[in-house]
Amino acid sequence: YAFLFSVTGYLGIQVVLTLVRTCGAFVAVTVTTCRKAVTMIISFMFFSKPFTFQYLWSGLLVIFGIYMNIYSKKHPLSLSDLEMKVEYCIRYIKLKFYTKRYHSQYLA
Repeated sequence: YAFLFSVTGYLGIQVVLTLVRTCGAFVAVTVTTCRKAVTMIISFMFFSKPFTFQYLWSGLLVIFGIYMNIYSKKHPLSLSDLEMKVEYCIRYIKLKFYTKRYHSQYLA
């Protein structure tokens, strides 16, 4: 068993390193993460264990992180662009808050 596990572990490491060399680190990490997700799905299918929404929530966070990485590479954002977006969000939140507050005082 030790020899079998050693050989399969070595081959797995070689596959990951080849993937990093040919496609890049991001693709390699994405592939290994998807492999882990598939392993967890198969584990739920074969073994009875309670499914909580934390599994779903964490999976969605991983997918969101992958999406944000791809989006940031396609649409680079400078620091001044980020500052403008943050200021816009703050103004929008303040406007919503003050409008809601004004309407509640007006109706009272």
